[in-house]
Amino acid sequence: MFKDREDAGRALAAALLRYRGRDVVVAGLLRGGNQIAFEIASALGAPMNMV
Repeated sequence: MFKDREDAGRALAAALLRYRGRDVVVAGLLRGGNQIAFEIASALGAPMNMV
């Protein structure tokens, strides 16, 4: 499994790199999802919103 939520976000971001440079927005859910969403948004260079 994953060490923590940041580690999970980095792993998911690696799988989503094909979307880098496209018109995407990452939505993070509260209660832990914001940490994962931050890692993904950072890797993709995409804006992030909280839901």
